[in-house]
Amino acid sequence: MTSDIFRTIVEKWFDGWSLSDKIAVIASAVAFLQFLALIATVFVMRRTAQRQLRAYAHIDDVVMSEMNSVYDPNIQIIVKNYGQTPARCITNTFKHCVLQLPQKPDFSLGGGQVEELCDLAPTQKTFSTFRYPHPQWQFFKDPISKKAMIFYVFGRISYRDVFGRRRKTEYRFRLLVDSTGIKDESSLVIDGRSGNVTT
Repeated sequence: MTSDIFRTIVEKWFDGWSLSDKIAVIASAVAFLQFLALIATVFVMRRTAQRQLRAYAHIDDVVMSEMNSVYDPNIQIIVKNYGQTPARCITNTFKHCVLQLPQKPDFSLGGGQVEELCDLAPTQKTFSTFRYPHPQWQFFKDPISKKAMIFYVFGRISYRDVFGRRRKTEYRFRLLVDSTGIKDESSLVIDGRSGNVTT
C-alpha cells in the first residue's frame, strides 16, 4: 500500500519531465553523493596525516646513578620527541616513592616536582634531573636490594603538538634489582601497561 502511494507520488512528480531533465536530475544527485564522499575522504586523510605527523613526547630513559657512592643518588628523566613535528610547551611533573611490599601504591602526582622543558624538534632529547637525599637512600637501600621494597619514579609529560592540541604521556618506572644487587648506575625499567599511557 505504502509503496503504491510512493510510486504514484514519484510518477506525478516526474510527469511532464523530458528524458534529458530526468537524466540531469539523476546526474546531479550522483555528483552530490560523490561530493559528500570526497569531503569524507579528505576528513579521514587529514586526521590520518595529523596522527602521522604529530609530536610524540615520551620517556627515552630514566637513569639513576651514584647509588653506591657517598653522594646523593642522581636521577635523570630523559624525554624524547619520537614524532615528526615539534613538541611545544613541555611540562614534566614527577615524583618518586619507595613501596614496601605488599603495601598498596599511591601514584598520585599531588605535590610533585614540576619542570618546564624546552621545545623539542623531532628526535631531540631533553631531561629533568633531581637528587635523592643520601641519608634516606642509605636507609632504604638494603631492603630495596633484598626486594622487600621497590623504588619508583613516575610522572606526566604535558605538551602541545603543532596542531595546537594538548597531549600527555603518563609514565611509571621502577628500579630493577638482580642477583648482583644494586649497581652504581642503572636504567630503570618501565612498569608495565599500568601507569604508562600516551594520548
